[in-house]
Order: sequence, then structure tokens, then C-alpha cells
Amino acid sequence: NPTLEKSQLDSKIASVRLENSYAGHFGKFIEPAIRPLGYDWKIGIALITSFAAREVFVGTVSTIYSIGADAENETTIKERLRNEVNAETGQPTFSVATSFSLLIFYVFAGIELLAEEIEDPFGKDANDLPTDTIFKTIKENLSQIF
Repeated sequence: NPTLEKSQLDSKIASVRLENSYAGHFGKFIEPAIRPLGYDWKIGIALITSFAAREVFVGTVSTIYSIGADAENETTIKERLRNEVNAETGQPTFSVATSFSLLIFYVFAGIELLAEEIEDPFGKDANDLPTDTIFKTIKENLSQIF
């Protein structure tokens, strides 16, 4: 578009580059599965990266929404997220419902991880370990804490 300023054009180019990157393609690939939750491909990228750690979601979203931003543009990430619009519905991408569904997603993901740890706390089936080994391991862990 010939009427765009250089900074706006740079922002559009960066956005297209992200969308056509490997992460963008993967986000587009999983988008049909996460679309019913109100998530777009950008949120999908952040969900996948957050399996390493929950706080990575925030870093990924910050990175995605700061791409193409320049020092003169003081729009915060919070404002960018607030202004993000779903291309299909015309509604805000980060609505109250989407935000709550993300919270619920992470609650259930956390419960799953906790259940796996409770089921297999020593890296083996607890029934395969002699009782003295279990108590020795517990004692060692407690001595490191206290």
C-alpha cells in the first residue's frame, strides 16, 4: 500500500514474516483444533511453547505482539492485545471468555502434570521399589529441604 508510512510498512512485513515462519505454519496447522476455544494461530504458538513452562506463554505472546514495533510507537503489549481483532468474527481476540478458557486450560494442564507426579513420584512404579528405598528417598528429600 503506497500510503503506509515506513514504520507501518515494516510492521506489516514483520507480521507477514511471522505468519510464514515455521512457528506461524505450525500455529496455522493446529488452529482448527483450538479455534472452538476462541484461540487463533498466535495463541496456538504460545500454547505450544508454554508446555516447557507456563510462564513461557507470556514471553511468547509478548514477542509475537511486539514484532514490528518501533521505539517511537509506545503502544504497550496490553494495549495491543486489547486492540487485537479476530479476522473472522470482528470481535476482540482476547475477550473475557478467551481469557478464562486459557486459565481453565492451564488449570487442567497443571492437574494432569500433578497427577502424573503423584502416580509416579520416583520415576518408577512405586510397587517395584522396596519400602526401605522409598523411605530413604523421602528422608533425603526432606533433609535437603530442612
